[in-house]
Amino acid sequence: MTVSTTDSVVEYVSGGPAFPVPYRFLQDSDIEAVLVKQDGTTETLTGAQYTLSGAGSQNGGTLTSSYAAGFLGVAGASLTISRIMDPVQPTDLRNQGKFLAETHETVFDRLTMLIQQGFAILRRALLKPIGKDYYDAQGSRISSLGNPTQNQDAVPKLYNEQYIAGLLSQFTGPINNANNVMLVYPDGVARSVQTLATKNDPLLGSSGIAHNNGTVRDALVALASSDASQNTLIQANTDAIAGIGRVFSNVLDPAVIDLHFGTLCGVGWGGASEPGMIVSTTTTASVTPSSFDIPVASSSTFFVDQIICWLASDSQYYTGVIKQINAGPTLRIDRPAGVAIAAGAPVYNFNRD
Repeated sequence: MTVSTTDSVVEYVSGGPAFPVPYRFLQDSDIEAVLVKQDGTTETLTGAQYTLSGAGSQNGGTLTSSYAAGFLGVAGASLTISRIMDPVQPTDLRNQGKFLAETHETVFDRLTMLIQQGFAILRRALLKPIGKDYYDAQGSRISSLGNPTQNQDAVPKLYNEQYIAGLLSQFTGPINNANNVMLVYPDGVARSVQTLATKNDPLLGSSGIAHNNGTVRDALVALASSDASQNTLIQANTDAIAGIGRVFSNVLDPAVIDLHFGTLCGVGWGGASEPGMIVSTTTTASVTPSSFDIPVASSSTFFVDQIICWLASDSQYYTGVIKQINAGPTLRIDRPAGVAIAAGAPVYNFNRD
């Protein structure tokens, strides 16, 4: 006989109890019937739950199962009938024996059926379309994923929900606490602002500050790994790097983050009671709202580009950045004072690493 159809699987979502098997099968044991129930569970039917007819017939046969038909009466269930053969060759051709065409055809038919069975299994696999760089699930779910370990790993729904919940739980509480302020790092991961002060972790600290097409950490690592022939270039960048260090050592200090939330939002900063704060000096004369210059008793703890804070006459704290330190001494800041400052008012700076 011939194998006249390419099918080796048929699926039913209704009907019964007689289900046609529209392809040839050599024996009853070559047929597997799998019932998918309405709740999504699967059951492989046993010989006691169905009968078969038509084994060896060119036109296929019929599977009869009242058990399966009872489930297919409700939407959501299905019955899949597959030809599943053991990949063996059971025919023994003897030397100088009879050359029976039917025997040889059965051998070739069995090989053809096994090839069809392989293609039927392959069609259920997750495949990459020709010329594409992705796998196409064709609208089907991908189940039983493991938790990811690498950046490009697929992520299960539960893991994703737990990750988001854990992330959000980190950022609750008063806004003037650096642990409760969310920052999206250059790698796209949300972390707390406090992690910028982390040491000895290549994923945190300076890795959270973008620089050109990378991060500050990338730039510093590249600089440190330069060979001796680049000493001239390293020296040329020394001043610029030192300036970056002075700014970041203050800007990233939790006390300064606390300060900005307090002064810009008008709440939450307690002046001399704040951790990390130093009362460095006091003003030696009053300052008008339009003045850029703050006369102080001592400038020994200040430097250019440093963030400072002072108590104005309205009992509120204000910030500025030192642009020059002049004789007197006088601190010239980057903006007008805005509100008058009385003589003897405290001027603050902050602890630095």
